[in-house]
Amino acid sequence: MDLIATFSKILAEYDSSTMGWVTNIITNATTQVALYLAAIVLVMELAKMFERVNTSNNGVMMPRFFAEIAWRGAVSGVMIALSRYIVEFMVLVGIGLVKLMGKYANGAFDVLPNVDISSSTSIWDTIGGILTGNFLTFALAYSVGVLISLAAYVMLTVLIMLRFFQLYVLLALAPLPMASFASAEHQNIGITYLKYIGAYALQPAVLLTVIGVYHFMSTAGWDISGWQIPGIMASVDGIKELLSGIVQGFIFIIALWQSHNISSKLLGV
Repeated sequence: MDLIATFSKILAEYDSSTMGWVTNIITNATTQVALYLAAIVLVMELAKMFERVNTSNNGVMMPRFFAEIAWRGAVSGVMIALSRYIVEFMVLVGIGLVKLMGKYANGAFDVLPNVDISSSTSIWDTIGGILTGNFLTFALAYSVGVLISLAAYVMLTVLIMLRFFQLYVLLALAPLPMASFASAEHQNIGITYLKYIGAYALQPAVLLTVIGVYHFMSTAGWDISGWQIPGIMASVDGIKELLSGIVQGFIFIIALWQSHNISSKLLGV
């Protein structure tokens, strides 16, 4: 799997038909509704302003009050109109970071957990293990290792597809929370929404960092000299190396699953 090429795709390149549908929804539905929402918010802001004037300014409306309302309306209108381009720009920032990381990857991103048995294990040891009962234990451990490697690959594929899926959904609905910029009190809704999109835009960089760290840690080797293998498994040749691969696979899967949580914390979501 070429992760750099996959994560370097813009939304229109990943699925052009979905992007076309999302664009149509933005143009003909969510943008129009967002403008109505912004108007409602502005009316509420105007009502609060009249109340504030009556209590603190003897009912006299100053030009700066109308300027504030006009400024809020202009900001919300611009954010609604540009919401699609803001999302696409944030995705491009994430792509730029991925490409920069790819220049210095040195093969670190072409890796998935690999569970192998020790090279000293011969076929005669395996056949002999059947008679002693070790073979079934060994086969079970090896099967678990293979399943973990498969699970890691599936997990990575799911995260990639889920990221693009979420970005399409967030893009289609983006104009709606931008209406909150019409109010100084509620603009945090739009800001939080943009942060949430930014977390998905930066998720590929987090995934690549996880894969790169795993690559170099597994290449350097994990200290298994002190491991105490219980029971009959202790007599199976290469069992420590096998279990070490299984542990590494679990660590890799957990780190992948936490990638969005890490990218969210980068933006304070």
